[in-house]
Amino acid sequence: MNHLIIAGDSHTGVFHPFSDEILARYTRGALTMDSFARGQSAAYKDLVEFLKSLNCKGCTLVMCLSEVDLRAHFWRDMPMLESRGLSFDEFMQGKVDAFIARVNQLAGEVALANIILWGAPASQLTRDNHCEELPATGDNMTRNALTHLLNHCLIRTLAKGGSPLRFATPFYGMVSDELVTDTQWLRDGVHLKFALKGHCLSLLQPLVERSAMVTFSKRYDDFKAARFELQSLSRESHAVGPSAAFRSWIQSGGASSISLNNRFGGFSLLDSPHALGPQQAYRELVLRRVS
Repeated sequence: MNHLIIAGDSHTGVFHPFSDEILARYTRGALTMDSFARGQSAAYKDLVEFLKSLNCKGCTLVMCLSEVDLRAHFWRDMPMLESRGLSFDEFMQGKVDAFIARVNQLAGEVALANIILWGAPASQLTRDNHCEELPATGDNMTRNALTHLLNHCLIRTLAKGGSPLRFATPFYGMVSDELVTDTQWLRDGVHLKFALKGHCLSLLQPLVERSAMVTFSKRYDDFKAARFELQSLSRESHAVGPSAAFRSWIQSGGASSISLNNRFGGFSLLDSPHALGPQQAYRELVLRRVS
């Protein structure tokens, strides 16, 4: 396998320790798709400077991005934008188009012919005790539904050609048909176990050799025609692990600076259902697979 340059957030850790195929590793905190694609982005500028400091000829850049977007950011924005008429598919397509445009720019600036996006793993369970450094928005099944929608949008868009970007993900081997995470893959509820390095490199190899555009578990075929819908589910506050870092769209009188009105009524983005009190019933906006 040609030399790999691994760049991104803490999810680059699964490729440690360094071995012959890995030339260098670059991390920048919670690097996101949005921060990379944004105009005048410091994240983009810093990555370009790092790559120019290396001899990248013949190398493949592997970018570990999108987990933070999916875990913490997308569900913060999507229900609110949907209430204003923007579909979930349109939301994802906008993110993918902006990211691919930036990747194309990067490939030209640093003369890289092969760039791979390493997709996000399945998301942590709702009942896990989230730490303040790893905030989550939306329940486990919602976040995994978002991950599939992003993956599907990327795969569909890359199939049209015109970009050096390729895509690999372990996601589809990590979830049930209902999109519940199998935590046996995760070392801390969020990151892939170090022992999976060999499996991850095997997913990358066809992309490095440029014999494939995307690689994923065959179970992707079970999901690519799936339909999803926004639902309002009845909950109780004790059903969520205690954490001030778990946010959700809740129909309640709780105070929040972010709120929306849709076909289900009025909802606020609250830091935690526990703020409602013990055994408190509430309704929560979720995304669910319906076929």
